[in-house]
Amino acid sequence: MYWVFILIFFICAFSQGAIFGATPFNVEYETNGTKYERDLPEKNVNASFYSPEYQRDYSVYQRGRLGLNASLPAYQRKTAEYQPNTSNINALKLFHKGKIEQTVPKHSKNVRFPKEGNVEKTFYDNKNVKKEVRLKNGKIHGLVREFFEDGKVKTEGMYIEGVPNGMHYEYYENGKVKKEVVYAMGKKNGSVKEYFENGNLKEEGTHKNDVLSGTYKIYGTDGDMIKEIRYFSQGELFSESDFRQGKLHGSVKNYYRNGQVKQEESYADGLRDGVYREYNDNGTLWSEAHYSSGKLEGPFAQYDKLGHLTLEENYSADQKNGPAKEYYPDGKILEERNYKSGMLDDVLKRYRPSGHMELEANYKNGQKDGPYRTFYEDGQLQNEKHYKADIQDGPVKLYYPNGNLQGEGSYANNLRQGPFTIYYENGKIRGVTPYQLGRVDGIVKQYYPEGSLQTEMTYSFDQVHGQANSYYPNGNLQQSGKIYSGLPEGDFKKFYENGQVEEEGKYVLGKREGIVKFYNADGKLKLEQFLKEDNVVWEKAYDAAGLVIPQVNIAPSKPR
Repeated sequence: MYWVFILIFFICAFSQGAIFGATPFNVEYETNGTKYERDLPEKNVNASFYSPEYQRDYSVYQRGRLGLNASLPAYQRKTAEYQPNTSNINALKLFHKGKIEQTVPKHSKNVRFPKEGNVEKTFYDNKNVKKEVRLKNGKIHGLVREFFEDGKVKTEGMYIEGVPNGMHYEYYENGKVKKEVVYAMGKKNGSVKEYFENGNLKEEGTHKNDVLSGTYKIYGTDGDMIKEIRYFSQGELFSESDFRQGKLHGSVKNYYRNGQVKQEESYADGLRDGVYREYNDNGTLWSEAHYSSGKLEGPFAQYDKLGHLTLEENYSADQKNGPAKEYYPDGKILEERNYKSGMLDDVLKRYRPSGHMELEANYKNGQKDGPYRTFYEDGQLQNEKHYKADIQDGPVKLYYPNGNLQGEGSYANNLRQGPFTIYYENGKIRGVTPYQLGRVDGIVKQYYPEGSLQTEMTYSFDQVHGQANSYYPNGNLQQSGKIYSGLPEGDFKKFYENGQVEEEGKYVLGKREGIVKFYNADGKLKLEQFLKEDNVVWEKAYDAAGLVIPQVNIAPSKPR
């Protein structure tokens, strides 16, 4: 009779909407906070289920055994099963229209019945709401909230047709914001921030299409930034940097887009301190250096993409000091040099891939000082000159590949001074040019390979100024005249190789003026011209007997 009364009471109460006292869209599974000991409940268990249509299944248990099971039409649910000869409730199985819809283990506290409507809620054992969701067309739509067991909001955010949109928050139990994220149509887009429980900012950054972009900062509880992370535009990691009190302190790394480390180093109070490494995009080491209080200190090395050592140097107080070497990929020395207080000092030697010397130079305080030599491919000396404090001063010599002297002269204060002589490969003089303070000044002579004089001209301040003669290989005069400021001036003569005059006349300001005579190789006159500013006014031609050859209507023309 007791059980019948209970059933009638709940049916009546249900029909009046009294049970649960909530909107038709609430769903809950109540255990009344029952605790289990030795697989037996401490007290009678009432398990109630409410459907959106106010239809319910109701069962009453006493000491773990089913006492009453009542089901209303529409939802055929078996609310519990128990093992024979025991008081252990094994599982809760829910049925709908004869099929298992959901199975809940013995100790589960919540069961959800997804159903369209304004609000769908799940509850804690203390009857406080655990989560509330709004549905539209079978999808989450509107404000979604999760709660702590004491009823305070744990998370909240808006959804549009199943996807998050707008600002989403996560809270601490004390009510302060723990995290805030901005969504746009299902993807994180915009700022993201995390906070400590005391309200201080913990992390902040920006999302772009669900990936972090730009700069992401991490803070300590005191508000000081302790880490900065930067991203490429597509979300690939760009750099990671540790900070302390606003200064770089700790590890700093930069990355290639492919994820390989590009650079890694350590800082102390804003200054580089420790090992500094750079890498190629294939992951191989490119360089390695050592820093102390922001200054280079100790060995420095560079490598190619295959890992071959290409350079090694030494630093002291941020300056190069001591020996340095460069290498070819096969390990042969390319160059060896020495530094003192950051400047080249002592002998520098450079080698060709064959191992032969290419250059040998002397330095002092970073300046060329002493002999400076270059070499041919086979190691033969090519030229030798001298410097004083980076200024060329002293003798200079050039050599042919066979070792013979090609040229020699001298410099004073970076200017050519005195005679410069060049030689044919057979050792004979090819030419002599006198210099005064870096300019050609005096008689310049050139010679034929067999040694006879070819030309001689007088120069002043890099220009021909005075007598200019040229000669045939047999030594006879070929041409004679004067040149001033680069222009022929005065009487001139041209000769045949036998010594006979071929042509004679006069120049005025670089142009022929007056009578010009032309002769045959035997010395007989063959032509006379009268010129005005290089133009022929009249001319006379002569035959072999020396008689004038008649000419008619001779027009002015250029000289022959």
